Amino acid sequence: MMTPFFSKPVRELAGIRRSVRTYQDKDLEPEVRQKLQDCLENVTGINGRSVKLSLVVADSAPNGAKIGTYGMIRGARYYMAAVVGKGDGEALLELGYVLEKAVLLATSLGLGTVWLGGTFNKGRFAKAVGLGPNEMLPIVVPVGYPSETMNLREWLMRKIPGSAHRKGWSELFFSGNIQKPLESADAAGLKDALEALRLAPSAINVQPWRIIKNDDGSFSFYEAVSQNQMGFDMHMIDMGIALCHFDLASCEAGHRGHFDFKKANGEMPHDLKYIASWSENASHGQA
Repeated sequence: MMTPFFSKPVRELAGIRRSVRTYQDKDLEPEVRQKLQDCLENVTGINGRSVKLSLVVADSAPNGAKIGTYGMIRGARYYMAAVVGKGDGEALLELGYVLEKAVLLATSLGLGTVWLGGTFNKGRFAKAVGLGPNEMLPIVVPVGYPSETMNLREWLMRKIPGSAHRKGWSELFFSGNIQKPLESADAAGLKDALEALRLAPSAINVQPWRIIKNDDGSFSFYEAVSQNQMGFDMHMIDMGIALCHFDLASCEAGHRGHFDFKKANGEMPHDLKYIASWSENASHGQA
């Protein structure tokens, strides 16, 4: 079973997706651009917080330099931008979820993307999206056709230790409590959903998520690393991305469920921040 939203299963898209910083000097076909636009305008989330998504077209200057990415991005003409209310941590979670849906769609269309937090000119982008006084623009995502070659900066970033490494199951997934790693054989048909989550992107690839499979078959999601950068917790966005991968991939596996954001299931693990619990329920879930 595959989500109709994409051309490939989420688990496969998670493995294909990579961070792209150098793009072909090529425009998006009208039908491709329209699919992205439709997604940004109609994508559904999980907690109902306000997130405004838009597709920003770069200036006509060479390589989109005037849009302001401090030389980090080359060749991108389009950027997906996300606006939320200031100080709304739950909206950051929603932002990660809905914008990652758009990123996965872009991946299924053969496009490249990369999440940008602090390496873009927020003043220029704020003007482009009409940012209000009580709003913030924490993230933009360039989108376009990947270049066949990487620029020097991109090549060097890929050589940074840990930039492409992913933690293993024993470091991320647990059974009953945080001391007992979850074996893939005990994932209750959700092995691919957890693997899709493991492959999800995160700021500096820190993978802040920790997931505990509870005795009742539900899964509790925790944030292990909290970084208040630029006035907000960047890793709440990462957690939203993780919830997106798990939710969509679990639906594809025939396990529709819903998230509960109100309480932790069982004893709170030390040094972890509770985010949500997922329980299977045939009448809920995201398509």
